[in-house]
Amino acid sequence: MLRFVRHLLAALALSAAFSAPAGAQPREVLATDFTVQLFMTEKGELSPDIFKLEELAVHNFTVSGKGFEGGKFSGFLLRVEFRAKGEKFAEGLQGQVLLREVKTKKVLRTLSFSDVYVGTSGVSYRAALVHNLDCTIMQAELYSGGKRYTKELPFHCGE
Repeated sequence: MLRFVRHLLAALALSAAFSAPAGAQPREVLATDFTVQLFMTEKGELSPDIFKLEELAVHNFTVSGKGFEGGKFSGFLLRVEFRAKGEKFAEGLQGQVLLREVKTKKVLRTLSFSDVYVGTSGVSYRAALVHNLDCTIMQAELYSGGKRYTKELPFHCGE
């Protein structure tokens, strides 16, 4: 029960941190989506976005998918998309990604994105390279502007 209350309080704190106060202007820069690309160790290149791969299979540091050669990987690039209406610079925390173990709900890593500039195109990206979480089934949760976007990272390991 205590664990549930802690998770509930953490979720409420995140929601409050990314919500505009009553009467305040809505955020001008919002994180709207994210991708994950694995670092392929044999070629030193990044994989395609794993959320777009059909028949994705990840097991024991090896990835494969329909139309993708695959192979061994180590670490991944998490890329967050920010959008605004025209050119904007937003100071302070603009988005946060929590990497949470699916089974225990424990937060394994918190990635924060602050002071974001979006050019005249209305879109900008920020990225973080994540190490040492290649063998964990996780949920990635993006928080920005009172919204939450969730995707699963199915990094299976074992027999």
